[in-house]
Amino acid sequence: MTEAAIFVQDLAIILIAAAIGGLVCRRLGLSPVVGYLVAGMAVGPYTPDWLGVVQHVDRVRLFAELGLVFLMFGIGLSFSLKRLRQLGLSVVVVATGGALLVFTAARSLGEALGLEPAGGIFFGALLVVSSSAVIGKLLNDSGTSHDKSSQLALGVTLAEDIVAIVALTLLGSVVPEGSGAPGAGVGRTVALFGGFVLVLATLGLLVVPRVLRWLGKEASTELQTLFVAGLLFAVALMVVKAGYSLALGAFLLGAIVAETPQRPTLDRAFAGMRDMFGAIFFVAVGMSIPVAALPAVSGTIGLTLVVAVVGRALAAAVMFMLLGQDKVTAVRAGLILTPLGEFSFVIAQLGIDGGVLPREYLAVAVGAALGTALLGPVLVKQGDRIAQLVAGRSWPGFDQVLSLYHRLLEGLKQRRDRNLLWKLLRRRLVQIGVEVALVSALLVLARPGVRLALQTWGEEAVPWVGTTVALGAVLALLVLVPLIAILRNLQAVAMIVANYLARKNRAWNRIKGFLEAMLFWPVAVGLALWLWNVAPVQGGVWLAAGVVVLMGAAAMLFWRQFIRWHSEMEVALEASLGEDPAAPTGTPAWADRYAPWGLHLGELELPDRFGGAGCTLAEIDLRRRCEVAVIAIERRGFRINNPGAGATVFPGDKLLLLGTLRQIAAAKRLLLDAVGSEWADADGDLDDLTVEMLDVPAGSAVAGRRLDEVAWPQRLSVQVVGVERAGQRQLPPDAGWVLQPGDRLLIMGVTAQLNEVEAELAAGEEEAK
Repeated sequence: MTEAAIFVQDLAIILIAAAIGGLVCRRLGLSPVVGYLVAGMAVGPYTPDWLGVVQHVDRVRLFAELGLVFLMFGIGLSFSLKRLRQLGLSVVVVATGGALLVFTAARSLGEALGLEPAGGIFFGALLVVSSSAVIGKLLNDSGTSHDKSSQLALGVTLAEDIVAIVALTLLGSVVPEGSGAPGAGVGRTVALFGGFVLVLATLGLLVVPRVLRWLGKEASTELQTLFVAGLLFAVALMVVKAGYSLALGAFLLGAIVAETPQRPTLDRAFAGMRDMFGAIFFVAVGMSIPVAALPAVSGTIGLTLVVAVVGRALAAAVMFMLLGQDKVTAVRAGLILTPLGEFSFVIAQLGIDGGVLPREYLAVAVGAALGTALLGPVLVKQGDRIAQLVAGRSWPGFDQVLSLYHRLLEGLKQRRDRNLLWKLLRRRLVQIGVEVALVSALLVLARPGVRLALQTWGEEAVPWVGTTVALGAVLALLVLVPLIAILRNLQAVAMIVANYLARKNRAWNRIKGFLEAMLFWPVAVGLALWLWNVAPVQGGVWLAAGVVVLMGAAAMLFWRQFIRWHSEMEVALEASLGEDPAAPTGTPAWADRYAPWGLHLGELELPDRFGGAGCTLAEIDLRRRCEVAVIAIERRGFRINNPGAGATVFPGDKLLLLGTLRQIAAAKRLLLDAVGSEWADADGDLDDLTVEMLDVPAGSAVAGRRLDEVAWPQRLSVQVVGVERAGQRQLPPDAGWVLQPGDRLLIMGVTAQLNEVEAELAAGEEEAK
């Protein structure tokens, strides 16, 4: 066979093996990812010759890199900045604090097992991020995805995606190829990474939604998909050129697209590519595992599994309790967060490629992930019992301290909520923080950019003024709009605080203007000093003075234009990051009040071949059949709250069910088994439809009646698509069209339905005869 034919053969083997492994794991109640990994181990180069059949392993790994891009793009699509904002800072604190605790314990274990310091860092990073895909499936299968503890855990997985991306970037930048001290350059790497992400995300949120809106009007879904796919590879390449990983670029673009109305459409369009190339990625990971080395590292796998289960659950529970959650909720949420996933494999592969981890540690990562995936269903099912057991025990000293701590937190929260000044300042302070960070990031990133430009083009590339002066002018104009926004927001903050103080003390009312100036100018000067220190000043004081003069002149000439641009930018970012009242918000606030009754919220997505497509909730009648209530229907990103009995359901709809766990499970079985069921359309598929021309005879009972009066669409499921009268055609006729003898009706339906219409047309004629 030719090389191309052998490569096609390898792909066929990989995909078929992945499908078989995924199907077996699905039957066992495990994530398909487990099956993909086992399939890779079965067909890879480390198995016996009679079993390992894939020949072009290196080429398959190239496809695996492509799979990593689509996989990270899919994770980004499921990430939601709006959802993270709604959940608040607490989930970020839990994710970061829990990751730090687990990382410390795992790193110490790695060094105790004989790893070098750099290897210990990678080993610790293996355990800091849970698998949102595995956790989501576990909660959906158990029917507890809308419990309070489940929602907290899902929120943490959302924040852990950020932790994972930061970890990947730091691991790839701090210890490249295993060289250098583990802690060298961390501050600089974090600063450059944060600046790069902030600038790229801001530009993306300003540009990508507008382009997608325009494409949505002017182009088909196919062209939108092609554009986003091209943009995905372009952004990934740009991020690699900047010194970061493909995974970062793909994740960032996915997170940006996730904030657009086109997300559901693009998610469906990319689902096939993501599933296929993602499966190839996991199979390639499995192919990299030295199967013969597994017995030798079984002890390491066991220790890693203990740290992953006990350490992650304990760390998350402690962090939840520190943020005010009760012990039962905290422990249950911690147990849910134990499964490891795809980020562990990526980090392990990165450490192996960099030479800081032995190759067998990929088997350790996979073994720990398999173990947590197997234990996950048990921990979720028994989570309430374990949590009640922990909460029911008396912990002398700890319980009293925790109770006092929670009362203190509640008092601080109530005081903050009552604080009028905080309510007035909160939004302005957030805007100032984001804008200062954006300007700082632009200036920090400009320094290596200016250096590279001078090395590439030289100082005399721009006539008359020189390259340095030209670049300084461009950078000054670029940061001028956010600088004006910062000054206006600072002025507003100073005015609000001055007015507040003047109300509190009448004596200060006379010097309100002075108070406002004293609040504004020190902060403005401090900001100027900060920007001067981070700005890439390479031309001396005179160049800096010239840039300041240029900025002042531009501000005076184009002040109104700059303000309008800033307003448009703020509106665009607010539209992308602001709260979406139509978006699903997780568990309703009243759900906790019904928990003592044994009620839960379950979610079910109707399959593509759902037999009850187009039926109403009254026809399906889940309330009578299973004693559950449908409290919401989500369709293509839009939610219908509290739908009535006449609401129809279609394949792809997500139903939010309220009932006991047993009732929800019964409803899921009933709906998932409804393929070709009693609700199915007895009149056949689309191919059974036909169009006939039927005449309205003289004396017909329908003559003189309007189309909405005969109600054929409602009664017989046929459509009158055209009428011909005296040589004139009406396509289609409106509901008020009055039928007359001699009219020729173009009617669409199945044969049995059309026969009924023809019988109605002839009935009056026969009576007249």
